Amino acid sequence: MLQRISSNGTAKQVCYGLITLLIYVSIGVSRSYVAFLSHQLNQPESELHLTNDEKTWIGSGVCLLTPVASLVTGYLMDVIGRRTCIAFMFVPFLVSWTLVSVVSSYGMLLLAMIISSIGLGMGSSVVPYVSEISTAKHRGILLALVDTTLNVGVILCSVLMYYLKWNIVSIIFALMSLISLLLTLILPESPVWLYSKGKKEQAIEVLEALRSKLRCQLDDEIKDMERSSSVAIDQKGGRGLVDTLKKCFQSWRQFSITNFFTLFIVLAGPFILLSYSVLIIEELKIPYDAAKLAVIYSIAGFCGSFLSPFFIHNFKRRIVLTISAGGMTVSMLGISLYEIFYLHEENENKPCVWIIPIFLCSYNLLNNMGVLPLGFVIGGELFPLEVRGTLQGFSGFLCSTAWTVSLKFYPMIMFGFGIRAMLWCFTLFCALLVFYGIFILPETYGKTLNEVQEQYFSKKKNDELKL
Repeated sequence: MLQRISSNGTAKQVCYGLITLLIYVSIGVSRSYVAFLSHQLNQPESELHLTNDEKTWIGSGVCLLTPVASLVTGYLMDVIGRRTCIAFMFVPFLVSWTLVSVVSSYGMLLLAMIISSIGLGMGSSVVPYVSEISTAKHRGILLALVDTTLNVGVILCSVLMYYLKWNIVSIIFALMSLISLLLTLILPESPVWLYSKGKKEQAIEVLEALRSKLRCQLDDEIKDMERSSSVAIDQKGGRGLVDTLKKCFQSWRQFSITNFFTLFIVLAGPFILLSYSVLIIEELKIPYDAAKLAVIYSIAGFCGSFLSPFFIHNFKRRIVLTISAGGMTVSMLGISLYEIFYLHEENENKPCVWIIPIFLCSYNLLNNMGVLPLGFVIGGELFPLEVRGTLQGFSGFLCSTAWTVSLKFYPMIMFGFGIRAMLWCFTLFCALLVFYGIFILPETYGKTLNEVQEQYFSKKKNDELKL
């Protein structure tokens, strides 16, 4: 099957990477669906109406089981294989959208959103697979496409929900999930994972087909797999759960760097603005149609994600993060300051009110140009091979937990203390991302996965060897 796709190794990486990343189209759809769903259900002609509390439960229900699903899938990715897990990731979305198309009550709608949260959790574990089928040259681009495909889902959902009724849109997404599920059947297993399980000949055969090269032309990659696997898993089967957990604890530095970064991203607000874009725009009290502006906001994010592969491929990670997060800080600070002076003014008395949509769109464009894609890239680059899937699952668990809590409580901050408090929280964590990019983020640009481990996380071992 590998040979049928293309005789070009780069084209194969892109093809299989994009098929895998279709899961993020579904994730993007689920994340933005709630914002437009709430808007449609508020209309007088709607047959189903929700209270503010029910809306926040629907919003947080989208990621309610995501932490558990991330944790379980991450471990299974290391045990039973990357490809096997990926094949099942679209099933929850297929079930969820099918259920949404026939719901008639708040309870059924909440159940459908909770089922989709399983798919969100499983999808967070595809990053190791994408990083392992890629060369060092193309890894950054393909991992940056995680954010691009996510924004394809966001903008697709935004446009469809603007023109069509919510249950009709759910049928379209159910069909999309089915097609994506069928496409995953042509994916190969990760050669890196196969090699770590002692299936060396099979791993090399897959790598030859994946790169469209002879074995003698792949010496460097084979040696890199061998070095990575030499400390990972023995040839007879693999680590037990205790050994896996022990190795996870030994990788605390990689885990901490990745997850503090992810936590700052969540608290900087992009997921909140994505899920509650219409509601937040209405709270800003500007004289524009909130639903239309939410669509424009989604388009800005898509444009940023479309540019991100170029910046990730051509610039160092620290430079991309610092510039992107710095621009987000300026944009959110501008909105916060404008809100202080003019929020309670009548619309006709507000000067330069157009600056708010500009700041919102620049915030989303810059977020998707650097910050958000780097959140996916770093996890795929820092974790060691032997527990890459498990640690990605743990990271997904923590990220989705933070996301679930923020989706529930950030709106409570807005309703209880006003939108001003929420905007200043976003500004603070955007600024912390700038600090993170300057002082903490490891520079992984242009390095193989094994080189990253040796350069940043094996210093003590190297010092001992020198002695």
